[in-house]
Amino acid sequence: MPMLRSAATVLVSLAGFVAAAPTLQSRVPQGVRDQCVHDLSLSYDDGPYYWEKDLSNIFADNGQKTSFFVNGYNYGCIYDQDNVDRLRHAYEAGHLIGSHTWSHVHLPQLSDDEINEQIQLVEDALWKILGVVPAVIRPPYGEIDDRVYGILSGRGYTVVTWSDDTSDALGEDVKEIQDQYTSIALNESKSPRMVLNHEVKETSVFQVAPQAVAELKNAGYKLVTVAECLNVAPYKAYGSYGTRDHSWTCEGKPAPSG
Repeated sequence: MPMLRSAATVLVSLAGFVAAAPTLQSRVPQGVRDQCVHDLSLSYDDGPYYWEKDLSNIFADNGQKTSFFVNGYNYGCIYDQDNVDRLRHAYEAGHLIGSHTWSHVHLPQLSDDEINEQIQLVEDALWKILGVVPAVIRPPYGEIDDRVYGILSGRGYTVVTWSDDTSDALGEDVKEIQDQYTSIALNESKSPRMVLNHEVKETSVFQVAPQAVAELKNAGYKLVTVAECLNVAPYKAYGSYGTRDHSWTCEGKPAPSG
């Protein structure tokens, strides 16, 4: 199984998955949540992307929920109409839409003002598109330090990483990931987990997710959103869908960081 993104990351094998501590520092700031309190939460980063509706339906058709941690400008602009439709489809299905920063940045490398800009731009976009302000955020790459955590928590966020990483973003073999989910399904302890996946990986959507959701459901797991599994608020504010105007654009805003 491939190594995770940082040599500083402590790797622990857990039921076939790689359980990864966030990068940059060995001590995770107190308050960062990397484990569900109850149930099992599968979550997907880096969208909105082409297959978000398909992924949403896989969970919804099985009576389960998932979480999408989205960027504003990463694999395309969040204001593109196709992405607006994808986000509204997932939101209406009851899935969580969380923040993953505007342009998928390394937050500890930014100034305080730059961090706040990254967060505010996503809040503005989701308020316009969905009429909500997210209350759950996953820092890109799981990178978090005390300064970044202070800014995010000060803005009212529950900051999450993950307990288990499928390594799909690193090209992990599909059969290996499927087998890992099978191991979880067969685990009689039913211990709570928060599992990281990526919606931009086609195999994660069409090969892994259908099998994983069916197996976990049949094994008696309840698949819930990250907010639900932590007993925290999903959103800081609620309103209504906005109407497109000249402000629905990524022009003049930070470009994807790569």
